[in-house]
Amino acid sequence: MQRNTQSFIHTNIAIRPLLFLAFGFIILTGCAYTTHSLRSFPTPDTAPIGAEEGMRCPNLMFQDEQGQGKELQNYRGKIVFLNFWASWCIPCQREMPSIQKLYDALKNDEGIEFILLTIKKDFDVSKQYAKSLGYSLPLYKATPPDDRPILKIASIPRTLILDRNGIIVMSKAGEQPWNYWLERVQDLIRTSAVTSGRHYRFPVDGVRIEVEVVDGKPNSSLRLALVPENGVKLSSKRGIVVSPGEKSSVRWVTPMPVSQIEEDTDYFLDTPKLALSFISSANSGVVDLIIEYGYCKANSEECVPAKTVIEVPISGLGSTSL
Repeated sequence: MQRNTQSFIHTNIAIRPLLFLAFGFIILTGCAYTTHSLRSFPTPDTAPIGAEEGMRCPNLMFQDEQGQGKELQNYRGKIVFLNFWASWCIPCQREMPSIQKLYDALKNDEGIEFILLTIKKDFDVSKQYAKSLGYSLPLYKATPPDDRPILKIASIPRTLILDRNGIIVMSKAGEQPWNYWLERVQDLIRTSAVTSGRHYRFPVDGVRIEVEVVDGKPNSSLRLALVPENGVKLSSKRGIVVSPGEKSSVRWVTPMPVSQIEEDTDYFLDTPKLALSFISSANSGVVDLIIEYGYCKANSEECVPAKTVIEVPISGLGSTSL
């Protein structure tokens, strides 16, 4: 293989057809791969609005205890712990001490904001209840205008944790022991602490693989997009398999993704996007990945398997813009 001036290598290798079997295994020339669900990396532009993981929380409006108006979108750039509650709600009462413990552990961290939200008519009573029990949690009352979409919450308590782009990364209904979730929430803060990003482009068989290296502390991540070119269609039945190469100087935090089988279509309708998180043992090195996929050429219904190996520098040197 020949390394070019951008410090990456890609190699195209023909592979035998992939057979998707039930119960989450893929057989490739006699080798078994354990499958994991493909978790795309939603963005504020692509994620649907809702209250489930992977969705974008709508731009809620509320007021603090001093009556100052707030909007959820103003908290972009921080992790948001958003809890819907009321003082008359017994499960909310039982949950409140654990939220207070979580808040006490994280209140000095500038990477997270706590918003405990109740409806306007219950706000004064709920505020008095919280203060009487010595809670110091940030309390807010919801004040949505008629023309703004309102998040439908069927029951309380309900907690949503939003990433720095307003995407829901955790959605929990009912009371939770939040003090036991401290390490998970700390991980969310760390992995979302983006300091810079570098972009690379790999032209391979039938597609263009676009990679963004996102530096974080201590975790960093790779965001991959497989972009079909010249009328090519990506086969959803063959799927996309990502495996670590032998040269990676990293420890993977997320499992290697394997695309799920699409039941309704033979092709990916959108550009497949994947996100992988890793911890580097040094400030330099490479991440090498084996990417297996299938594609159909323009005006052809026959899809062929393909395999490529890419090496992405994580030292910050030799980056290219997309």
